[in-house]
Amino acid sequence: LASLQLPPQPDSWVIQSGWTKYWPDEDGFHEAVECPDEELLVFDVETLPNYSPFAIMACAASPTA
Repeated sequence: LASLQLPPQPDSWVIQSGWTKYWPDEDGFHEAVECPDEELLVFDVETLPNYSPFAIMACAASPTA
């Protein structure tokens, strides 16, 4: 896992609920997906406990998207 290189970060993020898949080789193309279809994910969740008991934002990265 540590030796994998992740795709570049998108130039802009879509702000919406649910999963959004960004295609690194498709000039910024993105699409809403029901769930990730990757075999390996690195997942990060941001929380603001003084604001909400729920996650505020989450991001997942994989070797292909």
